[in-house]
Amino acid sequence: MPSIPHPFRVYAPPIKANESVGSDAERAFSQMDSLYRRLVQYLPEAVYCCDPDGRITLFNRAALRLWGRLPAVGVERWCGSHRLFTPQGDPIAPEDCAMAKTLKSGSDLGSQEVVIERPDGSRRFVLVHPQIVRDGGVVLGAVNVIIDITERKNAENLLREADRRKDEFLAMLAHELRNPLAPVRAAAEVLKRINIADAKATQAVGVIERQVTQLARLIDDLLDVARMGQGQVSLRKSQVPLSEVLSNATDVVMPEVQRRAQTLEVTAPHADVMLLCDLARVAQMIGNLLHNATKYTHTGGHIALTASVFEHRLRICVADDGQGIEPDMLDSVFDLFSRAATGAGADGLGIGLSVVKAMAQLHHGTITAHSAGLGQGSEFVLELPVLAPAAIDIDCPPPVSHGPGRTQRILLVDDNVDSVAALQILLELDGHTVQVAHDGFSALETAGRFSADAFVIDIGLPGMDGYELARSLRRRPASASATIVAMSGWGAPDDVQRAMQAGFDRHLSKPADFAQLIAALQGRYAR
Repeated sequence: MPSIPHPFRVYAPPIKANESVGSDAERAFSQMDSLYRRLVQYLPEAVYCCDPDGRITLFNRAALRLWGRLPAVGVERWCGSHRLFTPQGDPIAPEDCAMAKTLKSGSDLGSQEVVIERPDGSRRFVLVHPQIVRDGGVVLGAVNVIIDITERKNAENLLREADRRKDEFLAMLAHELRNPLAPVRAAAEVLKRINIADAKATQAVGVIERQVTQLARLIDDLLDVARMGQGQVSLRKSQVPLSEVLSNATDVVMPEVQRRAQTLEVTAPHADVMLLCDLARVAQMIGNLLHNATKYTHTGGHIALTASVFEHRLRICVADDGQGIEPDMLDSVFDLFSRAATGAGADGLGIGLSVVKAMAQLHHGTITAHSAGLGQGSEFVLELPVLAPAAIDIDCPPPVSHGPGRTQRILLVDDNVDSVAALQILLELDGHTVQVAHDGFSALETAGRFSADAFVIDIGLPGMDGYELARSLRRRPASASATIVAMSGWGAPDDVQRAMQAGFDRHLSKPADFAQLIAALQGRYAR
């Protein structure tokens, strides 16, 4: 290995005039020089240096292993033994590499992530950190320390891929679970409408309805977890009165509260408060908190929902006298799949509260948990911004109203035979005339002779999918102005947007509530 050039020069005390060449000072310098070269040589990270013109003057064993080739010292410049790329794969010209820019600017530019391609074609992800070496004000060259981060990057990529596969699995699982729930919910609604006299049968129908609702909530939470992981959760904000939000949230939880003989006390401001929010998401947040409270509160327990406003902030407090939370678990109660969120011996996936936290952050709000300990009850506080009085007249689309319901001629299109059969019975009990098709091509054939007022179409049809079917129906004069509703197990924002672009008037996720379906068929939703 050559003697250390200027960038690595080691300075010793100046030699006095009467000292000979073999003096102690010269020996000390030689020892320090040897020690320094050995230190650099055996560093675990790659190190090399260049002269002011960028020619490589020194490198260590780690640099040689990283480059994969021995460079010509004093001849090759910048990075002559390898090619460089950005992390995105774009090539970096030698004169644009970090070492060249550092020497040209005469200043340290900080760390930079690059990709090195070695002579054998393999690539390594590295962090480079070139620094100028000066003697007084004179630039002697630069030294570059290179940290190989390939293994870390590979691990990160594996984690990202695993996370992507997890999100895809959750979305597929939710879709597959939605499809069988749709006919179960429709069948339960049919049983309710035929006035069963047997009290036990009526009780069984109630059980089916409650459990389908609970499963639908769990599926929604699973989907939200997948969407949050993919950054696909978006809000549809509008001007919403607090009373409507609270009504939507409490209506969903009341059957469970009544079944457990619990008391739900709601306190709200006398003057209605206006929110600029996603109604469904805020109702979901409060609903999740209420479901959490009723789940961990004993039979006959008490739950209090209190809403108040202070300095344009809405404060929703959900308190109960139930199981409580251990103090050391309060910080993790909102973590995904948290043991604190599920509680000892309790059911549930531990995702409801994590969804609340994520949705609160999207609304520029906060959520906190409080408890004096096990058996002392819990309190969850959700804070959201409210509209200032001067901001109430924002431009929001008015609700669409088309008067009372009317009987219609409806064509149902779904390849799930059970689902479409149950829904047909339910719609016919409601007075509608219904035809059925199980694929897109037969649906077009039926539409040609049926003159339907409305269509309910599944997206995942064999042959021609629901999107193409909707576009075909819109191109036909007889069905161009008909109401077309998508009812699908796929309910992500992208699925909804794609349905709207294909010509659907409304997208409902399975298992859709029958009242929602009727409202959509009657056009009581703005497109």
